[in-house]
Amino acid sequence: MKKAWLLVMVCVLASCGYHLRGSQSEPLRVSSVVLKGQTPDSLFFRRLQQAFRQLSVSQVQRAEKDSWLITVSTDKLSREVLSVDQQGRANRFFLKYHVALQLQREESPVNRSTHIHLQRSFSVNPESWQALQSEETRLHEEMVVEAISRVMTLLGSEL
Repeated sequence: MKKAWLLVMVCVLASCGYHLRGSQSEPLRVSSVVLKGQTPDSLFFRRLQQAFRQLSVSQVQRAEKDSWLITVSTDKLSREVLSVDQQGRANRFFLKYHVALQLQREESPVNRSTHIHLQRSFSVNPESWQALQSEETRLHEEMVVEAISRVMTLLGSEL
């Protein structure tokens, strides 16, 4: 009886269209990309290159037929203080991450500009500078992964 109930629940869940975040029902159909930008050493740029390698998308120096030109013009992380403790030490912060890029297919004159804005807030012990740096780095990496996911979604929707 339990097995039948479990089977029914699995079938219901599968039929409702539920998917895990980041899972794609259809592989990205991009053969090659040209990546350009002012910050090729940035975490975003390096992770974007890595994502394309994992998807077996070739990265070329010059545009080829059916290739995408991706130009990253802005890749900026900023931090603001949201609150301070009784001694005036910052203990709550707000991170803003902004990526601006342009997507263009080689054979198309249409250029799509995209801005990705992500935000996170976090609290740390004001006596631990290492905790602040560690949490900021972790959140920055998380936001980069989300921004790349959005870029991949845009590329998939443009096909």
